[in-house]
Amino acid sequence: MWDSRREALYAGEPPLPNFKMFLDLLERDDITPEWWSSEKRKQLEDMAVTDRWANINKSVTEEAIIAHYNDSTMPMKI
Repeated sequence: MWDSRREALYAGEPPLPNFKMFLDLLERDDITPEWWSSEKRKQLEDMAVTDRWANINKSVTEEAIIAHYNDSTMPMKI
């Protein structure tokens, strides 16, 4: 259950350690896709900190989501 604690990005901390912990949980519980591998994980970790849109080091605004998807209802869908 979500408990409103500020962590990582929203607490001024780097989010990558928490993201890696999330991936660890997925791997531990074996709920990754069939194509998942350590190489794919590394690619995802790299993309998570370098991608212009899906970058975990940057917060996103509701306005940016609407503009990106060209859909005013998208913030409520995600």
